[in-house]
Amino acid sequence: MEQNHKNKITFIFPTKNRANKALKFINKHLKLLKKVNPIFLIIVSNNYEKKFFVERFRDKKNIKIILQKKKGFMNACFESINYVKTKFCTFLYDDDELSPYSVEIFSKVFKENLVLGYGIVTSKVNYSKFLPISVKNLSFKKILLAY
Repeated sequence: MEQNHKNKITFIFPTKNRANKALKFINKHLKLLKKVNPIFLIIVSNNYEKKFFVERFRDKKNIKIILQKKKGFMNACFESINYVKTKFCTFLYDDDELSPYSVEIFSKVFKENLVLGYGIVTSKVNYSKFLPISVKNLSFKKILLAY
């Protein structure tokens, strides 16, 4: 991985027994997030999954696969933090769906050291719910009101 991680974001991606679904998800989001040059930190629960991902992402410098040491979802989350080298990071799960406008938000985060969170809970993906966000006028105060 490159040494200059100032304007990069690591997506911590814990997965267990969903290798094929996770592969599709990661490939889709690598394309969506291309402009922010993301780093994916995939934390897997067993050697089979590690081998599966290593074989598929062998040539990707922005993907790191970690074998979880201690069982349990929260252990995976805690262990993964130790591998983050970027200034910014977030968790991303295989049932999440990032908005196509998320790249604009991440760019704003890089410029202003903004910390935020926002989500929509739904039973299935409905892209019409993703509305453009005017990042030009985005402020911390406005984001807090969005909750």
